[in-house]
Amino acid sequence: MFLHRGGRVSKSSAVLGGLIGIKPILHVDDEGHLVMVTKKRGRKAAVVELADRLQEGLQGEMSQPIYISHGDCAADAEALAELLRERGATNIACAPIGTVIGSHSGPGTLALFFLTDKR
Repeated sequence: MFLHRGGRVSKSSAVLGGLIGIKPILHVDDEGHLVMVTKKRGRKAAVVELADRLQEGLQGEMSQPIYISHGDCAADAEALAELLRERGATNIACAPIGTVIGSHSGPGTLALFFLTDKR
């Protein structure tokens, strides 16, 4: 619903997605725009998708710093961190998102930050 209020998804998508548990996977492109890249059904599938995208982006180089931010869902952030540790990540930091981003994305937001040559 917060993504709808911020103009990121339509009202019908927000209502239907909320009813059946669709979780959008968003990405910041080269121009700095927030774009939807895929959708997953269920929270666990979305967490696995984030881990897959990180592993693909880093091309197996899992020793660099990885940052996880969450909007009042510390358990999900820790689950993602544990999944990344199982895949070889060693330098992971978790923290809550700030109030500005939180007001746009809402509670339950899970964000993953890492450096790579390609966006």
